[in-house]
This record gives sequence, C-alpha cells and structure tokens, in this order.
Amino acid sequence: MSKDRYSDDHTIEILQDNDFTITTGGDIISDSTGGNIASSATGNITSTSTAGEITIETEGAGKDISLKVENEEGSTARVYVDGRVKIVTETPDPDGIGSGEDGVPLIIRHNAPLADQHMLRVVNNGTIKFFVDEDGDVDCGDITCNNLTYTSIGGGAANDIIDWSAIVAAEIDMTSTVDSITLISDNDVRLISDNDVWASATDDIILDADDRVALTGRASSGYGVDIDAPGGGSGVRITSLAAMSGSINLYGPTTILDLLDDAYVLTVENTSSNVQADGILIELGISAPETTNNWIQFKSSAGSKGAIQGTANKGYPTSAPTYSWAIKSSIGGGSMQTAIGNAQFASGNHDYGEFIEAGDLSEWDDRIWTEESHWCLGLPEGLLVWVINGMFYKNNIDNTGTPMIITNRAIILGNAGPALKGSDDNRKGEVLSFIGQLPVYIQGAVKSGDLVVPVEGESFCKCISKDDIDFKTYISAIGTAWESCNEYELTPELDPTNPSELVDMHLILCAIGKK
Repeated sequence: MSKDRYSDDHTIEILQDNDFTITTGGDIISDSTGGNIASSATGNITSTSTAGEITIETEGAGKDISLKVENEEGSTARVYVDGRVKIVTETPDPDGIGSGEDGVPLIIRHNAPLADQHMLRVVNNGTIKFFVDEDGDVDCGDITCNNLTYTSIGGGAANDIIDWSAIVAAEIDMTSTVDSITLISDNDVRLISDNDVWASATDDIILDADDRVALTGRASSGYGVDIDAPGGGSGVRITSLAAMSGSINLYGPTTILDLLDDAYVLTVENTSSNVQADGILIELGISAPETTNNWIQFKSSAGSKGAIQGTANKGYPTSAPTYSWAIKSSIGGGSMQTAIGNAQFASGNHDYGEFIEAGDLSEWDDRIWTEESHWCLGLPEGLLVWVINGMFYKNNIDNTGTPMIITNRAIILGNAGPALKGSDDNRKGEVLSFIGQLPVYIQGAVKSGDLVVPVEGESFCKCISKDDIDFKTYISAIGTAWESCNEYELTPELDPTNPSELVDMHLILCAIGKK
C-alpha cells in the first residue's frame, strides 16, 4: 500500500474555486492521532458513500466532533445529511465527564434564530415530522417508548411541548421544577391509560374548559373516580364558572372521604347574589319516591340516624275498607290513594323543640355545663321549667309563666341561633318541647292516659286521671302519660346514684301537647 507521509502541517489547496474530489472503491480514512482534522471550503463539502457508511470518529477524553458552517449575514447555512445518522458516544469513565456541555453528546447551536427558523428538523418524503423551533419548543407526531419523562427546568415557553398528536408509552412522567405544566387543545384533551393517571402538584391542579370537564371512571369495583387531597390545605374544590346555567354533575355513586377534626368535608357555595340563586338540587329518577328512596341519609358509625325520604305507599283499597263508614272526600279529587312521593324527614328523635334562653343562670347551680363556650346548660331532660317573657325560669313568677319540658330529642330545632356551629349568638339556655313525645319527671302513681300537670314550686309534674281533674287544672296540663307505674318503684341494682332504693320520682314517657 502506498503512503504520503509529511513531518509538518500539510494543506491541499484547490485554486480558482474548483472542486477537489477523492473517489475510491474501498474506504476513505482520515486519521489523526495528535491534532485536528479540518476540511474547509468556500463552497460545499460533500461526503458520499454509495455502499457503506460515513463514519466520523474521535477517540480520547475531551475530543469533540464539530460540524460548523460559517456564512455571511442574511445567507442560508446548514448541515445537511441525506440518509441515516448514527451518533454514538462512549464514555469509559463517567466520573471524568465535566459539568455543563462536557457531558452533552449532541449540541445544536443556532445564533439568534428568527420566527419559523427551526433549530432541528426531521423530514420524511418532503413532510416535516419533527422539529424544534426557535424557542426550543418541540413539534412532533407520535411518540412510542417504554418510559417518557418530560421535565421543564428553565420555565416559560422555551420549555413547552407544543403539539402532541399521540404519545404511546408504558409510563409517562411530566415534571416541572420551576413553572407550571399546561396542556392546551383547540379540541379535547384526553389522558388515557391502561393503569393509573396521576396528577400531583405542590401548588394547584387546574382543569379548565370552555365546554366541560369530564372525569370518567369505569372501575368494576371500588371508586371509579378518586380525587384525593391529602395535604393540609382546604381539600378539593370543584368550581363552575358558567355565567348562566353552569353546573357540576356527578354521575354514579360519589363518596367524599376525609379525616378532619374540626372542618366540613363538603362545602357547596354559590357566590351569585341573584335573588334566584340556589344551592343543591337532589333529583331521583323515580316519579313517586317511597320510604325506600332517600334523597339524603344520615348515618353514624352505629348505623342510620335519619333520612329525607319519600312517603310510604299504603296502596289503594281493593276491597271494602275495614271501617264501613260512609264518607265524602274532596282530597285529591275524591281519591283514597295515599299521597306518596312527597318528601318527609325521618329520624329516631321524637318531638319538635325550640331554643329558649335562660332568664337567670344563678337559679341553675346543678347545671352540667358551666363554660362560657357552651350554649346549653345541660339540665336534665324531662325537667319542668316556666317560660316568662320569652325566657325560662325555675319558678312560676307571679303565676304568669307557661309550663314546658326540657328535651334532648327534638327532631326539629327552632330558634337555634346559639346551637349553630360557628354562631356568634352567645345566649345560654335549653331546648324546650312544643309537641311530641319525651320522658317527663313525674312524682307518684301514674296510669297510662292520665293528664300530666305541673307541680307549683317544683321542677317536676304529677298525673291526674281525666275523671278526677277539674277545669282549672285541666287548662294547665301539658300532655298525656303513655306509661303506668306504681307510686313507689325500686331502682335498678346498677343505678349509679340510688341502687335498689324505693323512690316515688319516675321518668314517664308522655305525649306533650296532647290532652
């Protein structure tokens, strides 16, 4: 094999703007063990291989391969490769790689690119398939990979992925260490996964659409859509900003689960000041809800405690009624059908009560709660009090009071300002029964059906049979006894205060307001 060997720098210069061509049927090898290999031309430098590959290789630490085009201002300059480009970097000692650009295998520089001037472009059969624009934004078609991680480290538009036609990956991880991650579409934004789709942020996650935001879960068990807010903030907020008829629709069973010591798990707020602004609409698909249909059910860890439900359907008599009275009814156009379908509030409690303020707190030394923060005095249920000028007292002052009974089982609580959580109404008092059933302190013998009347100067009542009562006493009766007992009864052995003791004071279930 022949060789040309030189002991110093050697330059081959072609004059008069002519070409210099090296043609061989084998390989063309440019090898420099010490210095650089430089090819310079005022025209084009073209390397063509009709059979094999064109390999540009450098060996040794800190040795770069640089393809550089210098051109006059306003002219076009580019590195053009027609065929396959294979870039291989091998670093036997990763610890020896320096910081900055030293550890980057491929660097593309474009000084001050203008609009529509791409930093990098991939073209297939005349069609642009992939490019990086002048701002560093990426426009591409499909991305198929095992794992895709997108990390924004600089902030701003220069790190945005601006157009994803389709991404197919076993795992997609989009992370921004500085600014936000924004998915914008003129049509729909769809995140589809055979497994989980996670959206996690140290600040806010915002789903904003001119049309609607739809979260659909098709889980065969468990929760179909799970929105979790484990942080210490305000939890999950779903907001509708539509000006006229915007709504938030939850389809399928919806569970709101949280662990809060002193906060509401769900807050529904309509910030409109319109006179027709509404809060919550609960609609059932059945036209005539029955007791088996609940608009709302109230439960504790011990089970159901109440519900807003439909009315029982007692049916239409198909045969002669039990009571063969001749009647004329104008209700419902003469129909004897039960008026089903209307809402009723169902609870285990027994009466209707209202908060009444205590007129003189010093009367009640035996009250349970004395702290200023508690609205209720904690007086025993069934105790007799006297209401005078809208407040209750222990005694019937000037015989002008109305006898009433303290209740702890009101199904409805009226005048409840002080009892509301977060209320600034600082009145102290008790809930008094207006109508319903509750136990009443009664002294002496009782027969079911007796009238319950107050005892003057005491905080309890007595019973008088309807045959023995006079009219004046009848007027003061507050209800009817629904139980019977002897004058003296033996207390249970496990009674905490008076075990196994004969007493004449009893708690008797009574119908308040019924006489």
